[in-house]
Amino acid sequence: MKKEIKRTPDEVLEARLGGLHRRQEFRQILIECMLLAGLIYVLLHYIIGITFVNGDSMEPTLKGGELVVFYRLDQEYQKGDIVIVRPEDGQQYVNRIIACGNERVDAAEEGVETPCDVPAGCYFVLGDNRQDSEDSRTFGAVEKERIAGRVFFHLGMTR
Repeated sequence: MKKEIKRTPDEVLEARLGGLHRRQEFRQILIECMLLAGLIYVLLHYIIGITFVNGDSMEPTLKGGELVVFYRLDQEYQKGDIVIVRPEDGQQYVNRIIACGNERVDAAEEGVETPCDVPAGCYFVLGDNRQDSEDSRTFGAVEKERIAGRVFFHLGMTR
């Protein structure tokens, strides 16, 4: 036989309200998690980026395999900025800006054999390790649109 529990209407109402509050709390947490995930997606996809340094081209400043964080929304870059470059060959390089548009790169710059003029809207980039670097000496001056961002933070951790 099934034992029947008698509850007062107030107890029944309170039990239903408790279930309703739990569902509302769950929905609130779910909405907050979805908003947080969306914010993180926008932040990592449109504002900042994370990548690893490939090779030894930026030694001793950055080591191969080191994790770097870059800012995607810069409109202008300056000499000395470390940037993420994506030339037309589809690769991604971490290099330092040596010259901006309408400037001349002197042959005195280590690793540059002949002087060259940088076209307007372009940047001449070199790796700090001039002997082992894929840079503007290989793929030429880089258009601003080919720069993914400026490195603003690097972690000593490697792959």
